[in-house]
Amino acid sequence: MFNIDYTALQQGLELMGYGMVGIFMVLGILFLACTGLVKWFSNKN
Repeated sequence: MFNIDYTALQQGLELMGYGMVGIFMVLGILFLACTGLVKWFSNKN
């Protein structure tokens, strides 16, 4: 069978996890910025 290098696999999974968290954080910040801008513009007019 395959001889899997578990340390490399674990590092890859950790990197994927950090990437996912980073993407979600960026999306959340963009979402908050967009909603804030929409509220600000609707208050200005």
